[in-house]
Amino acid sequence: MEVATYDPICQDKGLKVTDFVEDGNHRIWVSTWDNEGMIRLENPFDPHSSLYKFYPSSGQSGALPSAVLYKLIYDPHNNEIWVATAKGLAVLTDLDATNSFTVYDAEELGGDEIWTIYSDGKNILWASALGGGVNKVVKRKVAFRHDVLSAGTAGNGIITALYEDESSMVWVGARSDILLLWDKKTGKQYSYKELEVLKDISREGNAVQAIIKHRRTGSIWLGTRYDGVYVVECDEVKPVSLMRLRDEYPSLRNINALSQDTVGRVWIATEQGLFIGNTVNSRKFLVQPVEILNDTINHECVQTLLCDKKGIWIGTKNYGAFHLSVDGELTGYNLANGKLNYDNVLCFYQDSNGQLWIGTQGGGLSRYDEKADRFEMLETIHMFSDNAIYSIVEDNHCNLWLATGKGLVCMSLDQEDYAKLYTQSEGLGNTQFMKSSSLRLSDSEILFGGYNGIDCYIPSQNVIDSIVPHTAIVDVSIMNVPLQELIDKGEIEKCLLPPYTKELLLAYNQNNVQLSFSSLSYTNPQANRYAYRLKGVDKDWIYVDANNRHISYNNLNTGEYVFQVRSCNENSVWSKPVEMMLTILPPPWLTWWAYVIYIFVMGVIAYTAFRIIRKRILLQNALKIEQIEHKKSEEVNQAKLKFFTNISHELFTPLSVMQCSIESLKQDGQADGQTLNIMKLNLKRLQRLLQQIMEFRKVESGNLKLKVSYNNIVTFVKELCEENFYPLLQSKNITLNFQTEQDVIMAYFDVDKLDKIIYNLLSNALKYNYQDGMVSISLSQVVQDDRRYFMLKVENTGDGIPESKLPLLFKRFYEGDYRKFKTKGTGIGLSLTKDLVELHHGTISVQSVLKETTVFTVMIPSDKDNYTDDQIDEEVGRVENENIKEEVVPFSELEVKTEGMNDEQTHLLLVEDDVDLLTVMTKVLDKLFKVSTAVNGKEALELLKENENIDLVITDYVMPEMNGIELCRVIRNDITLNHLPIVMLTAKTQAEYHLEGYDAGADAYITKPVEMVLLTAQIKALIANRKLLVQRFQQQDTLDVQELGLSILDREFLDRAISVVEQQMEDSEFSNDVFCDMMNMTQSTLYRKLKSLTGMSPNEFIRDIRIKKACMLLLQRPDLQVADVAYMVGFTDPKYFSLIFKKEKGMSPTKYLEAQRIGF
Repeated sequence: MEVATYDPICQDKGLKVTDFVEDGNHRIWVSTWDNEGMIRLENPFDPHSSLYKFYPSSGQSGALPSAVLYKLIYDPHNNEIWVATAKGLAVLTDLDATNSFTVYDAEELGGDEIWTIYSDGKNILWASALGGGVNKVVKRKVAFRHDVLSAGTAGNGIITALYEDESSMVWVGARSDILLLWDKKTGKQYSYKELEVLKDISREGNAVQAIIKHRRTGSIWLGTRYDGVYVVECDEVKPVSLMRLRDEYPSLRNINALSQDTVGRVWIATEQGLFIGNTVNSRKFLVQPVEILNDTINHECVQTLLCDKKGIWIGTKNYGAFHLSVDGELTGYNLANGKLNYDNVLCFYQDSNGQLWIGTQGGGLSRYDEKADRFEMLETIHMFSDNAIYSIVEDNHCNLWLATGKGLVCMSLDQEDYAKLYTQSEGLGNTQFMKSSSLRLSDSEILFGGYNGIDCYIPSQNVIDSIVPHTAIVDVSIMNVPLQELIDKGEIEKCLLPPYTKELLLAYNQNNVQLSFSSLSYTNPQANRYAYRLKGVDKDWIYVDANNRHISYNNLNTGEYVFQVRSCNENSVWSKPVEMMLTILPPPWLTWWAYVIYIFVMGVIAYTAFRIIRKRILLQNALKIEQIEHKKSEEVNQAKLKFFTNISHELFTPLSVMQCSIESLKQDGQADGQTLNIMKLNLKRLQRLLQQIMEFRKVESGNLKLKVSYNNIVTFVKELCEENFYPLLQSKNITLNFQTEQDVIMAYFDVDKLDKIIYNLLSNALKYNYQDGMVSISLSQVVQDDRRYFMLKVENTGDGIPESKLPLLFKRFYEGDYRKFKTKGTGIGLSLTKDLVELHHGTISVQSVLKETTVFTVMIPSDKDNYTDDQIDEEVGRVENENIKEEVVPFSELEVKTEGMNDEQTHLLLVEDDVDLLTVMTKVLDKLFKVSTAVNGKEALELLKENENIDLVITDYVMPEMNGIELCRVIRNDITLNHLPIVMLTAKTQAEYHLEGYDAGADAYITKPVEMVLLTAQIKALIANRKLLVQRFQQQDTLDVQELGLSILDREFLDRAISVVEQQMEDSEFSNDVFCDMMNMTQSTLYRKLKSLTGMSPNEFIRDIRIKKACMLLLQRPDLQVADVAYMVGFTDPKYFSLIFKKEKGMSPTKYLEAQRIGF
């Protein structure tokens, strides 16, 4: 290794060299310590050369500030030497001049003494100052030039419009300065006042806000802020004339934008809507409003316009964007219909590819999607634009330049994620730009107008930094605690700290993670951008700016995540993603060994559950079998009960035949009376049994109701015993003893229900007794718990009942040992008895001694308080049940009073499908009435229509073809028949069937077996009532039929008939034929109806109504003479009227009036 010394330069000088550096010309620069300056070796590779240049530190302006030099740096990009001195940082910009140093002192660096400097090779110089920290100096060319226009007088610098003509003269619209002309070649600026043609532009316009050149005429159109549109005629580029359109169109004032379409029309955007201007000739223009749009936006502000081949795009301030096609079709794009993300539109632009862009105030930049017919916002521009895009222009390199709320943004059309923000640090003079105020010049420079003049972009000076930045995760916190602190506490396993952390293993309760990241690009840190995502949480990259480098993920679920972050510098050069693995461990109860325990425990539980379920299934099966058996038993019981019920209904008809036959025999006197009485008694016993089955059915369905009355229980029980069981007592020679402590025990009880209770108990006592046995009945009154009861005991001799079978006695269909005694039973008697006792809120019990006696004890409350109001019948002494009386009264002795009835025989229609019963009933009724018969409802209807003399209908309930209910409804709906009384016969004793019969229109309801005495009495009563109605109608002197007690249908008929007669009252020729026509009836039908309801023929009815009306007039109108009344009621001869009146009322009209007054 050869070492050379530079004796010619260094000998005897005592140089203390601190640093040296080589420049671009291979010269060596040497810094020294307190040797009065810096040395440059001209031939550094020749040790014997004495050529050098000295740069002294004189302290003068342009010289080195200090002789103490610490460090040297050569900047090859700018060919500069940087020197760190004891009195600041010196920069030599001209390497051959010793006095061209620029010095940065403590005011810029925070300290004078610069210890060291460093260059990163990216136009950034780093300098450390004593007491001032680290300083960064960025050296680069500025791509923008700021021009503040000086030709105006107002001087506020607000640029509102830009236009370049063919001579490269830039027309500038300015606030207050109105219009300026700027010669780009010479840099000279002119005011419009300096041009003879333009000086007439009124200052009222305040500013030119839009400038366009008419492509057909060559004229320049100027849109002003307050003074409408000016048209400047030009000779090539020189203005020759000026015309103001406002003179002809005064409403054309506040102009915002101008645009010309393909056919030469000029569209004018104003604060009052949109207008369209056509050039008629050089001095004549036709301006019209575009009503289709103006009506839509209520004549409000239009801010920007853009014409394309398909029509014109219109941007409004409050209603979004519109496209008006060449066919006149208007399409809206706004926030409401989802086609635009904001309604305040500032600008449109169509790029070289034909793509349409829109800038909004609040919605940023959006691109038009022609297929979807909507605008889609670009998220990549969101962080630059502050959501405001004032103007858009394209350069020669397929880049869009956007004037935004934060600066100028350059966005590549070829690379969508490339975007760069230019601010004041890049030489911009404006911080806020004006809408639609941008222009690309013919020399490719781009002008942007703002609130502080014009910023000019010079493409040749724009140097792009293409160095890929480095991204780092600089900080990690877990649950808001720094990672280092958690490692020190031992809460997290030791790992590399950021930015070297590649993986973190966290517990389940450490699932809140905070991350900070940074880009190591220092040229313009505020222009750096970031994109991050957490795989497993974020689906897409999330973009943020330099002010949002911190992110938190909270409540992360158990699992593995990968955090990725990348950054880009000011020139949108993106780095590769940096990754960090995050693993959130599961809690102890969700680990693999916990699952092993769970599986084991679940296995034990499953096995135990299997054993329990298996046991329960066996129990359920056994229970199900028992339920099935019980269900089948119930089904058998229900089947029995249903069978008994149906049989009971069927038996009522033959019982009726037998009972009617007995009545007929008694009436004819052809049989022994005692024998017939015994037969009738047994018929009643059979009827009682059938009714008992019906009662039991009511118990089953829950329809059994209680109706108690206040009666003497002693008399009731005594009569029941004496009258019903004499034949049985005689046949077995059984002695019946009746005992009571009192002759009178008054109590509340249901006569019918208690009758069945006692009858069942006595029947069993006699049935299961010995020959020559004994039955004892005792009745007493007891008090328990301050309540009064009557106690009934029925005791009989016999074999008794085993104690094991006593609980089964009251079970449904339990028949005991009846075959031993050769008796027959249904198995429902004692069950029904128990239900009836409990219905009384009482109790029944049994005690039995084998081979001796059996005692049934019944206790029933006696007082009224034990029953509800609807269970109590206030009528006292109703112990009159014909079903328990044995005395049979001869038929001939029972008569129904029929006073006032005439001797005319009543004609009945008897409808019954059972031929035997029909024959017997006909034989009995035929002795008193005229009887016609039918076997079903259909046949009955035919008879009724053929025979108009039938007075009453008796019908069975159940019949083929048409039953009694249907027949009843048909009769009631037929105006010719609805006056006939109807008696319904049925074996159905339930209340709902009674109600159905009455709803259908039946007048009376009689249950089978039919008591002929009762039926005959009912028939005579109905006929008598009808006769009474006739009599009352004939005797009254008014026309009101409301008080006669008629049915609704009969009352409506009579009201209508009276109304018809009243309408024709004064017509003396009113005849029967006219009456029938007005009533819409045949003469026979009208005669039949009137005869039935009033006892009169139609002529008699007309005369009667006339007389009744005359009575009313005599009483109501004392000023009328008898003759006047006669004429008013249809009589032509007053004498004849008086004669008829006397015949009807028994006195003359005059005496009738006097009698009524005296009576009044």
